[in-house]
Amino acid sequence: MLEYVGKLTLRSPEMTREDTETLRRHGFSDVQILEITMLGAWFNYMTRIADALGVEVEPWRREWGDFVLGKPGASHAAPPMLVPPPAGGPRHP
Repeated sequence: MLEYVGKLTLRSPEMTREDTETLRRHGFSDVQILEITMLGAWFNYMTRIADALGVEVEPWRREWGDFVLGKPGASHAAPPMLVPPPAGGPRHP
């Protein structure tokens, strides 16, 4: 699945029926393949919009990404996954 999404992200014009057939051979259903494709494409789309508009990523998200990707110099401890809401800010259930 990760190879599929990586190819979707980096080399989408090269995607072929064989890419989806590989997912099927690994037990993914047509609906699951559709969901994988749609979510991968959506994240790519949102990232490109954020990049184009110069949206800054919160430092903890960048640290978390570096940790997950195993980048050199990344903290050995996982950064916090949840950030408390700002004082007086909205509270979500």
